[in-house]
Amino acid sequence: MKKTGTILLMIAVLTACQRTKPNIDDDIRNPSNEHGSVIDVTPMLPDAVWSLIEQAEAHKKNAAFSQAINTLQRALRIAPHSPLVQQHLAEMFLAEGQYHEALLWAEKVTNQGPQFGQLCQRARRVLSLAAEMLGETEKQGQALDAIASCVQEAKPRY
Repeated sequence: MKKTGTILLMIAVLTACQRTKPNIDDDIRNPSNEHGSVIDVTPMLPDAVWSLIEQAEAHKKNAAFSQAINTLQRALRIAPHSPLVQQHLAEMFLAEGQYHEALLWAEKVTNQGPQFGQLCQRARRVLSLAAEMLGETEKQGQALDAIASCVQEAKPRY
């Protein structure tokens, strides 16, 4: 009986310690909305790509992340070098629990996307969370440190 109690206690502790999947809005997008950078990049994309991004967002609201990923991959065929589409893919892969894929896409945005503003911060947040879920603490720390570099503050005016 004592052994059974010990096992149940261990299961309870391990369950409490289990990592939960990151929430795209709470962990990535909402903090980045308050980025405070005077420089922000808004990509120019064809209307078809914006339409597919909106469809992917509708799938996200229904927690249909694999459908969102398929939709974003269609958008990527239209605009293959779009950091915005790549960022959305990174976020959906993160929400789906495909952390290696999320890391890959977030690294692409980090390396090729804007170096200031909201998209910059979002990419580094995904990078940090994916690295955390994969146990890559050094990469996680580097991504967290890099978030501050996305902010370009206004110069004082005299």
